[in-house]
Amino acid sequence: MQEILCYLKQNSSFVLSILTAVYVLLTFFILIQMRKVQLASRRPYLNVRIYLRERAVECLLIKNAGNSPDYNVKFDLDKDFYQHGKDDRNIKEFPIFTNVIKSIAPRAEYHIDLAQYQLFHEKDRDDNIIPISFTITAKYSYRSIFFLKKVKEKTTIDMKPTFMTKVVPSDIPSELKILNDKLAELIKILKK
Repeated sequence: MQEILCYLKQNSSFVLSILTAVYVLLTFFILIQMRKVQLASRRPYLNVRIYLRERAVECLLIKNAGNSPDYNVKFDLDKDFYQHGKDDRNIKEFPIFTNVIKSIAPRAEYHIDLAQYQLFHEKDRDDNIIPISFTITAKYSYRSIFFLKKVKEKTTIDMKPTFMTKVVPSDIPSELKILNDKLAELIKILKK
């Protein structure tokens, strides 16, 4: 132990230099990771999902959930999908899937009605009219410091898991009705 302490005293500046170099390297790696997190928090994120509107219609939601706009956005739908099963309403031919969108602002949303819930689960459903699963590809770019970064993301929507499920209704409408009834009672009392 004495020998180690003696060695450290004699070579203290060398040991201190090594420790300082390690500290500098660790700080450098921490800064790199912090920068990556910062860039990730500022970029756009296109989310694609389905939801049930008014407990009857399955809808497609495309949303920029990020904190910056995305540019030159192109969506592709891998299958024909006829909205509500109507031959003249192929979603794949809607402008959102045929045109390049110059920019989608942060928090912007696109809602597309697909079909009534029960049409997805009919026994005689035609997969060429209302497919039970499909993939949407999004290609876009975003500004990352000094240049545009290109992104390609695929989202597969599969309706099979939704069979025999239900959406729990929100408590808000019933709470609003109770509040409305209480206000009506209050108004009657005040009019007396």
